[in-house]
Amino acid sequence: MLTTPKTKRVVIDSISGFGLTLASVFRENFRESLYRMVALLTGMGVTVVMIAKLEDRYGFAL
Repeated sequence: MLTTPKTKRVVIDSISGFGLTLASVFRENFRESLYRMVALLTGMGVTVVMIAKLEDRYGFAL
């Protein structure tokens, strides 16, 4: 939990990696858990930046 009142932004580099670190209870509803966390942070005035790695159909990283 963020306790520093000066926190302005949070970056989650690799959403998939973040999902792997969640407890199995939250992992089952990953999208909902992620949505709730982002809603909580933005409600506190924090900007959230999330990074996801995607691969195209030929296997090249985008």
